[in-house]
Amino acid sequence: MSLQCPKCSSCNITSKRHGMKAGALIGAVGGAARGLSAAITGASTGISVGALAGPAGMTLGGLSGALFGGLTGCITGCLAGAKLGEVFDQRILDNHLCCDCGYTFTPPSATSPL
Repeated sequence: MSLQCPKCSSCNITSKRHGMKAGALIGAVGGAARGLSAAITGASTGISVGALAGPAGMTLGGLSGALFGGLTGCITGCLAGAKLGEVFDQRILDNHLCCDCGYTFTPPSATSPL
C-alpha cells in the first residue's frame, strides 16, 4: 500500500525525517558527553594493559582506549536519538511531503496512540 496525498491524491510522496535527524544529532552530542566518562575509563584501562609493553605501549593503549570509549558513547547516543526521532516523525510531526502540491501530512494510520 503506497501513501497518497490527502489533498491531491498523488503518490509522489517523500519523508522529511526532521525528527530523526535532530534526534541523531542530539543523541550523538549527548552520547559523546557520556562517552567522555567511558573514554577516561578506557584510557586508564589501556594504559594498564599497555604497561606490559613499556612506555610506547602505555601511550598507544591510553590513546586507543580513550578513542574507543568516546566513539562507543557517540555511536550509541546517535542510534538511540535517531530511533526516538523516528518515533516523533511517525507519531507527532507532519513527516510526509507531497512532491506535486507541497502539502505536508501525517498518514492517518500513524496517528494511533503509542
